[in-house]
Amino acid sequence: MYSLSRRVRASAAPPIPRAAEWAAAFTPTPEQPLLNLSQGVPGAPPPQAMLDQLADAVKDPGTTGYGALAGDLALREVVAEEATRIYAAPGRIAVENVAITAGCNLASISLLSPLLLLPSLIAAPAFRHSTPR
Repeated sequence: MYSLSRRVRASAAPPIPRAAEWAAAFTPTPEQPLLNLSQGVPGAPPPQAMLDQLADAVKDPGTTGYGALAGDLALREVVAEEATRIYAAPGRIAVENVAITAGCNLASISLLSPLLLLPSLIAAPAFRHSTPR
């Protein structure tokens, strides 16, 4: 048998289950509906229309390979346009400067990797949702 470290036991609860508890305790009304803005959270199935489109997409042989390393070009173009508009960037954010990653951990590592000279004694931290206690 093993026991968890005192530091692990004292760490903050993960934010996703806590947010799910808050949502379960909320009583939505037509005037004040619950707006679930979570992304990629287990236990929240995607809308049926999305499932239908995915079912159609998997039948296309063109969808069975790896995608572009920097992410889907059409999505990167939209992100570049939106980022330029939202952040009022001087000039235009070039699509070549936009990459789509599978979450914030990969984004952080992708950003830090070129900055670190290997071999290095620097350990890149994982993304944290809260500060340590």
